[in-house]
Amino acid sequence: MDKTRQYQVELMESIKQQAIAGHRIIVCQAATGAGKTSVMCWMIEKAGAKGRRAFMLVHRRRLVDQMSRRLRAFGVVHGVIMAGEHNYAGAPVQVGSRDTVLSRTFRNEWTE
Repeated sequence: MDKTRQYQVELMESIKQQAIAGHRIIVCQAATGAGKTSVMCWMIEKAGAKGRRAFMLVHRRRLVDQMSRRLRAFGVVHGVIMAGEHNYAGAPVQVGSRDTVLSRTFRNEWTE
């Protein structure tokens, strides 16, 4: 897809090392325009090839849409957890809206 920049390669390596060290939840933070979405899609694509699962939780509808479009561009089958969206619950990769995930958790409603 996009050309990987050196700082993105270093970010992916850092995340990989944290995972190897046993961290189960890893937060990725970088400046606007740094390519976080691309980095996550590259990593998810690699993880999917190994049969791994992934879940991205974002706080705005626009970011859910952005991540979903980018995952499609990478050829990654995924579900979307957001009000008004059809969710493919069986997909190993899920992108969720923070508000929808919290709401469904508190109401124990995961059938929508």
